[in-house]
Amino acid sequence: MSELFKSYHKVFRIKSHFVFAIKYRKDLFLDNKYVETSKEAKKARQEESSLD
Repeated sequence: MSELFKSYHKVFRIKSHFVFAIKYRKDLFLDNKYVETSKEAKKARQEESSLD
């Protein structure tokens, strides 16, 4: 069983943490190729980790 973390009024289990900073990369994601690659990578990670 995975380790549960406890805080003041909650108990939780973090499976994944995803940070997406786009401030200086806006032009990059105007190209559909990068958007599709990003979606595929996210989907592969989701299937790998069985996240919902």
